[in-house]
Amino acid sequence: QYSWDLFEEEFCEERGAQALPADSRLVAAYLAKRAEQWTTSTVQRDRLAISWKHRINGFDDPTNSRDVSRVMKGIHQRADSDEGVGKRKPLLTEHIKAMIASLPLDPASAEEGAWAVARYRQALRNRALILIGYAGALRASEVAEVRVKDITPKSGGMEIRITDTKTTPRVVGISRGEDDRYCPVRSLRAWTEAADIDSGPVFRQVYNSAELATCAIHRKTVWQVVVDTAEDAGIDPEQVGAHSLRRGHLTQAALNGASLERLRRHAGHKDPGTTAEYIKDARRMEQETSQELGL
Repeated sequence: QYSWDLFEEEFCEERGAQALPADSRLVAAYLAKRAEQWTTSTVQRDRLAISWKHRINGFDDPTNSRDVSRVMKGIHQRADSDEGVGKRKPLLTEHIKAMIASLPLDPASAEEGAWAVARYRQALRNRALILIGYAGALRASEVAEVRVKDITPKSGGMEIRITDTKTTPRVVGISRGEDDRYCPVRSLRAWTEAADIDSGPVFRQVYNSAELATCAIHRKTVWQVVVDTAEDAGIDPEQVGAHSLRRGHLTQAALNGASLERLRRHAGHKDPGTTAEYIKDARRMEQETSQELGL
């Protein structure tokens, strides 16, 4: 019912369009729009919800149309083999550093009232979120669901147990960075200490009052943080998403010589072929021959 409500209330009503029965071209446009942000499985669930609502009310199923079939075929063809729709641009270390540099992390800025404190805390949270997602090669949902009890300090950094995952649970090791500004371990500690978080979800919403929510952020928030911070850093927001952190880790590590097996274990890929695709993408520019043309 929830998926149907999204279609009816957030898409059709905003456009003054009829949801039941719906025009097949309208359904196709809706699914294409959903695919810009959500995974292929989510879009497929949206399609099934629309189909179900029409069938139980005695209407022809618009999702069986050529328009919808064409859109769904395109979505599946563009789907990332690991997560989501469309291969988002990988965010490499140079991009991550630029993104962190764009955040308002000056402690002095937090001395101008509750709103300023909230903005500073959001910056601390976003820095930790980005660096943990990148260093851990985590999916958006995995970042969102990290809890204090999942984190174990180690001499060289920390380990995070990932339990809310589309594959089998795994433990991800994250090393300390050489530069405090970009160290995921120190950044996470700076956030949790500033927010006084010692149990429960690590990443939470920060209200304008500077108070924190008690529940974990949604994975959509992870996506928004990545996109907004990338844009602030001068990176095309249309080319990146939350998965750009995970793709960026695997791409950068492959470029720096990490083996397929190490990458596979860290990412939690069951199929080595999935990891191999990242390596192939990462090394394509190293192997291309257009540089030999003398242009």
